[in-house]
Amino acid sequence: MMKNRVVITGIGVISALGNTTDEFWGSCLQMKDYIVPIPEEWDKYSSFSSRYWSPLDKYSPSSSWLSKADHLQLDLCQQMVLDAAFQAVSLSGIGHTEIDPKKKIMRLDGVDPRRSGVFIGTGAGGITSLLTAHSTHISPMQKNLFAPVKYNPFTVPMMMINGSADILGIRFSIHGINRTVSTACASGTMAIGEAFRAISEGTIDFALAGGVEYLHDPTGGIFRGFDSAGTLTRNTAVESCNCPFDQNRSGFLFSEGGCAMFVIESLEQAELRGSVPLAEIKAYKEKFEAYNLMMMEPDGKQIESLLRSVVAQASLDLHQIDYINAHGTGTVLNDQIEADVIERVFGSDVLVNSTKSLTGHVLGASGALEAAVTVLSVCHNKIHGSKNIKTQVKSLNFTRETISHPVKNALTESFGFGGHLAALVIGKV
Repeated sequence: MMKNRVVITGIGVISALGNTTDEFWGSCLQMKDYIVPIPEEWDKYSSFSSRYWSPLDKYSPSSSWLSKADHLQLDLCQQMVLDAAFQAVSLSGIGHTEIDPKKKIMRLDGVDPRRSGVFIGTGAGGITSLLTAHSTHISPMQKNLFAPVKYNPFTVPMMMINGSADILGIRFSIHGINRTVSTACASGTMAIGEAFRAISEGTIDFALAGGVEYLHDPTGGIFRGFDSAGTLTRNTAVESCNCPFDQNRSGFLFSEGGCAMFVIESLEQAELRGSVPLAEIKAYKEKFEAYNLMMMEPDGKQIESLLRSVVAQASLDLHQIDYINAHGTGTVLNDQIEADVIERVFGSDVLVNSTKSLTGHVLGASGALEAAVTVLSVCHNKIHGSKNIKTQVKSLNFTRETISHPVKNALTESFGFGGHLAALVIGKV
């Protein structure tokens, strides 16, 4: 039974489109993307069908409270979570008291650490640190040019999938729930949803929640896994290689990484602090298709059930959803199934876009980045355009250009490999 209303009071973002929330949102409104050819070095190891990606090469961890040791002892996922969380906390207006300046450990002012939680979604955690350690381990025999000379003794905590949630809880002295959600591309959405559920049920009052992913691999091995499975875009023109919901789509654009973090708290606590919420989380639902490890169920019945139930939980009618931030990957079957379900449930008038048409697919972090876009759309009454739709797959109301439009209630949905489905309803307070 829901006891508390739940609001978002801070957002922090790191992505290929910008390393702050303002930069990221500005890029979305301008419909910018960042797409480059895959590194020539990769062709030494395999022949790739997909030739483009979106790297995270413009990001360098720079938070003032990240120490020199952190760059050596923490995976980049862990550094991004700390960086984005600090952005979100600063935006929320919560102060902090340093407990151990050397270790950069702090306590949030006015927040009970026993009634607080951390919820992080990620698909692969510290996989880059694992690959780096393995390369170093075999380099004496293989003469691996990419391997560091010295094996990093912090490899185990760096590669732990729960490491990002753990370091965040340690740095902010949060003693309540600490949870890692790993449900492929639904991870970020589910992490936010689990935070919402814990606060709405009264288990905790405050949470830092979001999603993170970093899939750097100098030889292109991770990229090859998706490429060989036929999930990546095979369009040969850079200007049209990433085109969710277009009839010319051929797969998703691989994004190397990113992170979005949120300060989520009960409305009562936010009001006591005098904080002005950005938006309210009105509902969260999840389902499992139990169909296939990589393919959506063709009839989309479980997705339809999910969408109807999450809107009902928000005590809204279907026509009260003003905008849908779709999963919209650009894969041939998934886009068709998703578009069919949206039309069945909401009709053809509701505004729809795909943030992945700008960011590419950031895998475990994608749902969190899309939740950030949804919150900002509610907050500013603006909806970014869905890029590269020339001949749309369905007669839905896709926003092909950025528009100003009242957004009282919005829905964001994520579907992950394995059959994980999740959706949030986010609206004005």
